Amino acid sequence: MDYIQINTESDIQELNKKFNYFHDSCIKEINYISGEYVDAKGAMYPFNSERKLSVILQSQNAQIRAIELVFEKIKSFYLAPKIPDYDGIIYESFFKKDQNFFYWSDSDEFIAESKLDETGTFIIAEAVKWRKVNFFGNEQVYKMKKI
Repeated sequence: MDYIQINTESDIQELNKKFNYFHDSCIKEINYISGEYVDAKGAMYPFNSERKLSVILQSQNAQIRAIELVFEKIKSFYLAPKIPDYDGIIYESFFKKDQNFFYWSDSDEFIAESKLDETGTFIIAEAVKWRKVNFFGNEQVYKMKKI
């Protein structure tokens, strides 16, 4: 399925409706690509030229039960998983466009500075797109190539 670009608050609300406002969902996997690398000869390309974060989310009861959100030109990303014996269920999320940035959090309260001492995830990016996926269960989606 092709990606659907999110441009406006209306686009955000449309996704929220289809994914049940992220209620009873979870982050399954996250994959980050910086754009930086060192080649086989040791030369470095030291620029964060991509800053792309892909997130697989699964839902128990949404109209669309699994999506991939792709955040491009990341400004900030914070992840502090909850401890293993406590659930990581998303009960209410925060998703908003404000001027040139999109803000997403797995909590309905979003103040980036205050989240740094808490468990949870927030993402600030210049662009966001999404698509429906059929990734269910615990099989890894973003697999490393065998060396």
